[in-house]
Amino acid sequence: MSKSLFKYFGTMPHHLEFTQTKMIRFSQPGTFNDIFEMRPHFKGITSDSNIEANKSITAIEIESKKRYKKSDEKAQGKSFGEFKRLHNLNPGYIKAQAQTLAKSLNVSSAPVFAKHIDDFINQNLGVLCLTERQNNLSMWAHYAECHYGFVVEFDSTHPFFDQRVSSGDALRHLRPVQYVTSRPSLAISDLDEDNAASLLLSKGLDWDKEEEWRMVLPLNQAQTCTIKSPYNINLFLMPDDAFKSITFGRRMLDTHKQTILTNLNIANLSHLSIFQAAEHEAHYELVMNKVR
Repeated sequence: MSKSLFKYFGTMPHHLEFTQTKMIRFSQPGTFNDIFEMRPHFKGITSDSNIEANKSITAIEIESKKRYKKSDEKAQGKSFGEFKRLHNLNPGYIKAQAQTLAKSLNVSSAPVFAKHIDDFINQNLGVLCLTERQNNLSMWAHYAECHYGFVVEFDSTHPFFDQRVSSGDALRHLRPVQYVTSRPSLAISDLDEDNAASLLLSKGLDWDKEEEWRMVLPLNQAQTCTIKSPYNINLFLMPDDAFKSITFGRRMLDTHKQTILTNLNIANLSHLSIFQAAEHEAHYELVMNKVR
């Protein structure tokens, strides 16, 4: 991982205020512009093999005996074997019917459980998205108001970006996004710590130009929470020494530049390097000219 990662900002008031408050939002996946964000395909509650393994003949026999004890056939003195023949309750038949029904319910119930998982993630987890370069033309266009915004450089080795509570902690630290051709697909019962982490980090190939790294934190650890519909705004305090520089966009207004410089002085961030983005004379590239 590079020692520096970057965050693109526009010029909305809360974006400019970040350079003074140092409070950064960890956003719920439901706010992202990718509708598939952290939403794998759940193909069932459990796998078909689990259904077949867990519906034993012994269990079927027990259930059949319960029904036999309450039946008219038993009252008439007929045997359990006769009862099963009359009702076509041979173990193989019952097992096949039970598995067919279970598989049908397994698939049809998956969207309901998937919705619960989706709601849980959006209510409890926030994501900070960073990128590898400050001269990414696509990122400037889409996330920095077509070059009117700015970019903040962070020290990715700072302890803020590694808050793991155990060696197996899937959250609380920076990890690169994996760009994949197929949407992750699994049964809900197969979710565990290992594949849950991969689901948080998978995106379609269409997004690979974003060169994203992300960090996930529990929203209940935020310093402030503003209640808002449909998603609350949860802000986390970024330490002073996690900041490295700020780059003004090629089209950024002087008034916005001055606002940021004033904010940096108030926030004790006047030590940051300042860059001005400009077009390369000969290539489709940006150059970053150091202002201070």
